[in-house]
Amino acid sequence: MDDQRVDRKRGGIAILYPSIGRLIASATSIVVGVVIILCVLDARFADLVGFTLWLVGGIAVGAGLFAPFRLTIYGAFLGFVVQVILLIAIFVNVVHGLGGLRG
Repeated sequence: MDDQRVDRKRGGIAILYPSIGRLIASATSIVVGVVIILCVLDARFADLVGFTLWLVGGIAVGAGLFAPFRLTIYGAFLGFVVQVILLIAIFVNVVHGLGGLRG
């Protein structure tokens, strides 16, 4: 019996097709992450709560982007890294706009 997951014409590479359930979970995760980020940008939270929600939103979006391909952990890590880089960029722009770090 022929294995349907292997494409024999292209060197035997298994092609994984995402299921409808994974696509729905992915879309839900992306929407929840974007809503969390927009709520943090629009509302005023305590510093620690806003920072935590900012990171959680980025992690949810990253995990949602990679979920259909079964790489959720890598997507969450990538979302975390991107959020930290954006936070540093925002901090640098704010400090630069205030005149820099002069003593």
